[in-house]
Amino acid sequence: MNGYHILNKCLCIAATFYLIISVCSCESSYRSGNADIDNILNNLVTGEKTEAALADIRELDLSGLNIDSLPPLLAHCTGLVSIDLSHNAFTAIDLTKYEKLARIDISHNKLEHLSEDFMTADSLKNIRILNLTGNRIASIPPVLTKMTGLQELYLGYNKLSAVGRELNTLKQLRIANFGSNEIKRFDMTNRNIQILNIEHNQLRDIPEQILTNRLLSLYAGYNSFRKIPDSIVRCTALTSLRLEGNDIWYFPPEMQLMVGLKLLNLSACNISFIPAAICVMPNLETLYLSDNKLTTIPSALSGLTSLKALYLDNNAYTSFQYNMKYIVPSLRKLSLKGNRITDLPSYIWEDTNLTRLDLTDNPLDPAVIQSPKVTFGQSLLPEFDGTDDVVKL
Repeated sequence: MNGYHILNKCLCIAATFYLIISVCSCESSYRSGNADIDNILNNLVTGEKTEAALADIRELDLSGLNIDSLPPLLAHCTGLVSIDLSHNAFTAIDLTKYEKLARIDISHNKLEHLSEDFMTADSLKNIRILNLTGNRIASIPPVLTKMTGLQELYLGYNKLSAVGRELNTLKQLRIANFGSNEIKRFDMTNRNIQILNIEHNQLRDIPEQILTNRLLSLYAGYNSFRKIPDSIVRCTALTSLRLEGNDIWYFPPEMQLMVGLKLLNLSACNISFIPAAICVMPNLETLYLSDNKLTTIPSALSGLTSLKALYLDNNAYTSFQYNMKYIVPSLRKLSLKGNRITDLPSYIWEDTNLTRLDLTDNPLDPAVIQSPKVTFGQSLLPEFDGTDDVVKL
């Protein structure tokens, strides 16, 4: 690997700064030591203006280098606005020299906590995005309460057991990810959150205090929820609701008032019928009902007048006699993978508005069904992947 490629990995330089590195043509290698990075920089950035040149750098990428501390030479990068230290071996971090930082990515390291003095008090207020995903943090770091300008916080894949009210002081916080922890108690009442991820935890109830008219997207799959609270109707701005992997038995009738909802995921919720409350959502476009015990399609589904994609994979259908053209005329994509369908009327794929029908892993003879709309034994095209969500957390 030559010096150019290693520098390209280490430094993302602002458009106003150009670094000429043609002076170096020798082969260089990296062996997980800070001295190696310093040697590379010393070889490539030389002369009287070295410090000034480093001070002009706005974005720094040191991800995936297996380092556990910052190279000393980088202390001159005082103009940094964004730093990526992800996928390294940091157990502690000192960013006190970088007072202009607005975006910090320390994900996938070995942090057990975040020190109160890892940055200066004034610079803490400048942070807008903080990514601590994939560390070993067991409690909310108190220093987070001082990041009054924080807008996005990512704490997924840690060891959190509780989220208290300490983050209520973050009035600018809009995106919060606490997914894939061990959370049993969630008391945060920050009513400014727009996108919240609490999936893959151990919560028994959906925290009602976070169900506000500002919430746009809620990821709450794979907890231990048994019911959807009536207060869900307060989420008048909600467009995406993911509750998959919960054993839900109660769906409040008020759900039909959630007219802004566009995506609903109720896969693996142990349901044997499609709840009436979700059959009259006029703006719902994508509905996931896979991995349940469904055997029928209710005529009430016609209330989903905007539905475009319906996922019924791995249910208990043995036959499918429903002409979706007349039940849900707007439907374009239907997935029935992994059922036990042995017979399918031709009108299902001929007299239809569907553009994609997935019958993979059903005991059907593909030779009988000849249609470019039908998929057997392969994934559907990318437009059928169901990722039309507000944001990917």
